[in-house]
Amino acid sequence: MGVPLYRTHVLYVPQRPSLLPGTPKDFISTLASFTAHKTRLQQKSSSKDTRNGEREALEKAQRVAEDWGVERELWERAWGTLSGGEAQRIALAVALGLDCADVLLLDGMP
Repeated sequence: MGVPLYRTHVLYVPQRPSLLPGTPKDFISTLASFTAHKTRLQQKSSSKDTRNGEREALEKAQRVAEDWGVERELWERAWGTLSGGEAQRIALAVALGLDCADVLLLDGMP
C-alpha cells in the first residue's frame, strides 16, 4: 500500500486533525513507510538507509514542535490524550518534518 510519488508534493494539514490510533511517533513512522515518502526521504537523507530518513524526519519534526512548546514526551502519548492545540502543532510539525512537500495546505477556520 502506498501513495503515488506525485501526491507527496502536496501535504494537507487540517485545522482539527483526526485523532488516529497510536501516537504521533507511530503516525510519522507510518507516513515514512509509504514507498513514495521513503523515496523522497532517501533523496534528502545523508544515508540511503530508509530508517535514517525516518529518524531524521522524526527528529526534525520534534525540533520544530519543541520550538512551539511541545515537549518530546507528547510524541509517545496517544493522539486522543492530546489537547486540540497539541495535536495541531504536532500534525504541522509532522508535515514539516517529512520535508517532502513542495506545497503545504493549511486548513483555516471559516
